[in-house]
Amino acid sequence: PASGWNGKFQAVGNGGWAGTIGYPAMAQALARGYATTSTDTGHSTPGASFAFGHREKLIDYAYRSEHEMTVKAKSIINAFYGSAPTRSYFNGCSTGGRQALMEASRYPEDFDGIIAGAAANPKTPLDTWPIWMGLQTMRDPATRIPQEKYPAIHQGVLAACDGLDGLKDGLIDDPTPCKFDARVLACKGAEGPGCLTPQQVQSVNIVLGPAKSARTGAEIFPGFQPGTELQWGRLIGGTEPYDTALDQFRMVFNDPKWDWRTFDVDRDLARAEEDLKGLLTSIDPKSMSAFFDRGGKLLTYHGWSDQDIAPLASVNFYKSVVAAVGEGRTSSSL
Repeated sequence: PASGWNGKFQAVGNGGWAGTIGYPAMAQALARGYATTSTDTGHSTPGASFAFGHREKLIDYAYRSEHEMTVKAKSIINAFYGSAPTRSYFNGCSTGGRQALMEASRYPEDFDGIIAGAAANPKTPLDTWPIWMGLQTMRDPATRIPQEKYPAIHQGVLAACDGLDGLKDGLIDDPTPCKFDARVLACKGAEGPGCLTPQQVQSVNIVLGPAKSARTGAEIFPGFQPGTELQWGRLIGGTEPYDTALDQFRMVFNDPKWDWRTFDVDRDLARAEEDLKGLLTSIDPKSMSAFFDRGGKLLTYHGWSDQDIAPLASVNFYKSVVAAVGEGRTSSSL
């Protein structure tokens, strides 16, 4: 701010594959008196094409650009105002949430407080998830769930789970105890918008379940939670998985025309995990220790109805950090 600076600094994160400056989020920070900054992470092209055959640009996207931005921003703030910020914060959601966790993990001295919303973490399993769903719900027209059936599915879920919190109000307070089997919506006569074919029943149960290894049955990434049915269109409403996920594997295979229908979950996820190790793979929960030890505060949040990232991924990460670092060390910080 030219005047009225609150003495603090707030950096803001990106979405998707970045490539743009987060002006709307910066404007919100500025309106509250913060000095603020954002980065396009080093590129201005859509998708992951910037990283094809260019490891350094991928490193910029993964973590380096936010740190370099922060170092330069603090220097500019000090020069402009004649003093360093009294507190420094990072605020990001989705990719920005992942950037927030990477900052806490890799650069614990950068920020005093970090807000990590709906973090795209772990990104490699996250991007495997919609392709896994696509293989089972999109390749065959008979397994696709028409969007006009989403309301009936949603009403079926509400009938099964709305009252679990003791109040029937059209909302599911906590979806985790909800047990819904789509067979209750199976068509008993002619197919219509209010019922499901046997193939569609199977697809609904797939979407509401976690992505799993075909070989071991191990969970790869959580599924949608009950109550999200009206928002399934983004991930399963088309004829192929959304580009944010596809781009990761186009990058891994260095092939912009890579065909997702050839995807082998176990083989190709393992290849991506090896290729992207330390960049887009799971953030080590133990690596948060230094941030907590210096008194850093990490606020994480995730909506149960998130249409892009299954919310249990954030719950799982929270639990993994508490288990790895110790509840005593995180109780005042996480």
